[in-house]
This record gives sequence, structure tokens and C-alpha cells, in this order.
Amino acid sequence: MGSGAYYGLPLAWLTAELEKWKTAHSALAGGQSYEIAGRSLTRVDLPFVQSVLRDIQAEITRQADTSKPQRVSYADFPNLGQQ
Repeated sequence: MGSGAYYGLPLAWLTAELEKWKTAHSALAGGQSYEIAGRSLTRVDLPFVQSVLRDIQAEITRQADTSKPQRVSYADFPNLGQQ
């Protein structure tokens, strides 16, 4: 997936998705194939599945970390709408 692929997605969705990918990982590690999101996976795809698991877990951890303030940007457009 890549860094930031799950950034800002709802925590409930991330948690459900994490469980799906954990199930896929278990199946593949046991030598079975698995289908998720319309994609058929085999043991060869284990590194990809592990990457997805890391990305999802990283976003869950990021959202749960309340010790760091979230970055927020504000913009002021005083002349917006004035011609």
C-alpha cells in the first residue's frame, strides 16, 4: 500500500480492516489461498499482506496517540468574494 494510504480513515473501519487482513495472513501462513477485496492471494503475497497490516496498524496507533497534537492548518482569505 504505502505510507499514508490509510491516513485519516475512521478508526472503526481500520479496526475491521485489520481483522480481515489478519485472517488473510493466517490463511496464507498456513499454506491456504485467501480472497480479500476481490483479490486472490497466495503464500507468495505474504510480504504484501504484512505490509498492509503494518500500514493499518501504524494508522491505528497514530490515531490513538493523544500525546502529540494533530497538525491543523488555518487559512485566512480576507478578500475572498470581494471584487
